[in-house]
Amino acid sequence: MTHDSKGAVFSLSRANNKEYLNQHLASLNHLNITTTVIGNRGAILIAHALAENSTVRKLTLEWHQIKNAGAVALAKSLHCNTTLQSLNLGDNQTGCQGTTALARALEDNATIETLSLRSNNVQVQGATALGRALSAPNTRLESLDLQSNKIEDRGAMAIAHPLASTNLTLRELNLGGNRIGYRGAVALAQSLRTNCTVTVLDLSFNDVGERGAEALAEMLEQNFTIRSLDLGINDLGERGAIALAAALDNNAALQVLALGTNSIGQEGALALANTLLINSTLECLDLEWNSVGDWGAALFARALEGNSTLKKLVLGANAIGHTGFVAISKALESNKALASLDLTLNSGDVTKAAVILAQGLRSNRSLAELHLNSIGPEGTQAMQSCHLFAQPIDRVIQTGQQPTINDVDGILHNWRILSCTLDRRRRLPLHCAADANLRWIDGTREIVEANYLALGDVDAVTGLYPFMLAAVGECSDYCTVFRMLQCHPGLIHGYII
Repeated sequence: MTHDSKGAVFSLSRANNKEYLNQHLASLNHLNITTTVIGNRGAILIAHALAENSTVRKLTLEWHQIKNAGAVALAKSLHCNTTLQSLNLGDNQTGCQGTTALARALEDNATIETLSLRSNNVQVQGATALGRALSAPNTRLESLDLQSNKIEDRGAMAIAHPLASTNLTLRELNLGGNRIGYRGAVALAQSLRTNCTVTVLDLSFNDVGERGAEALAEMLEQNFTIRSLDLGINDLGERGAIALAAALDNNAALQVLALGTNSIGQEGALALANTLLINSTLECLDLEWNSVGDWGAALFARALEGNSTLKKLVLGANAIGHTGFVAISKALESNKALASLDLTLNSGDVTKAAVILAQGLRSNRSLAELHLNSIGPEGTQAMQSCHLFAQPIDRVIQTGQQPTINDVDGILHNWRILSCTLDRRRRLPLHCAADANLRWIDGTREIVEANYLALGDVDAVTGLYPFMLAAVGECSDYCTVFRMLQCHPGLIHGYII
């Protein structure tokens, strides 16, 4: 069954009828197929209809096992179609050949503005073709998502090249999880020094390292267009953090910086905290899983006392204890800008931490969202005395210290790291989510994306695979079970007679 935002519906089982398909597509602005896996056959049928269609503006075909043939058919339709603006083929199997065909179509197409090919095994060849498409004079592409495609350094270089001069349209670029090292980062940095259009750059889950971070820092001293930069999980180290902090002293454009899981060390924490006393444009700083400890927490608390622009600070999983919470609570008494604070997965007594933070929040009127571990009755009572409960939109978001079947929120928060973390019963988050019957569309998909291999791991408690756990219980969701098996069909081979 297929629908758009207005609720128009039609059956793919009747899509072989060309007249039927054209008639129903004519009534849609957004075609989003969510409950039927269409494969190459369905993609080809839709491609034929798109070639003559003039109403569909957005096409979403995620998780449909579309391979080379389906991608080639869709590419051919783009040579004719003059109305489609957004194409989402995330989590398919278009491969480098299918991607190359789509890239060639983009060289002629003047309407596609958004393209998502995340998790499609694009590789270097596909990325190179997309680089050529970005250089084409007809391209209108503004957003390109290539997350998790193994494009490596050579692919990153191919994408980077047109950004230096020929491309004047791209605004958002996601290259997360692509095995990009410092060479790819250097190439991107060199191109972005003079680029005046890219505002969002995601390089998370790569291997940029200290040298790559230093190159990107030099770029930030000259680029005043980029608003958001994600370098989470890149082994930046102290040197990388220090270089980026120094760049922010002179940068008046960057608003969002994510540096989670980078071992920034004490010197890196000191440099970033001092930057917050100088920089007046950064609005969000993510430093989760960096083990800055109480000393680092005290540094950032001091920075909050003197900063009037930072709106969101993430210090989750940083080994912050009693001393650090006291310092942060004191800073909240005077800070008038911070709206969101994440302190989940830290050390010490969480209930006492909540009581300490509540003292600072009584005189704070800016914080609207506070992420903490489960704080217990005493912590809840303390929080109820502060302003966070004064308005319906304000809230304290509690997550458990360990992901369990009763703590699905704890799984979803910090999902990138927790997806590979065992709890006290040696269960992975995917096992916990499946046991809790968490639906695919409510978060299981993100957990699977973060740790695909967990689909093949037997649960230590029940001895069942995740798809089996998801199939048990009053709230089991067949779509979630199907999606798990779709991602890892080999799991069921041993059970077929």
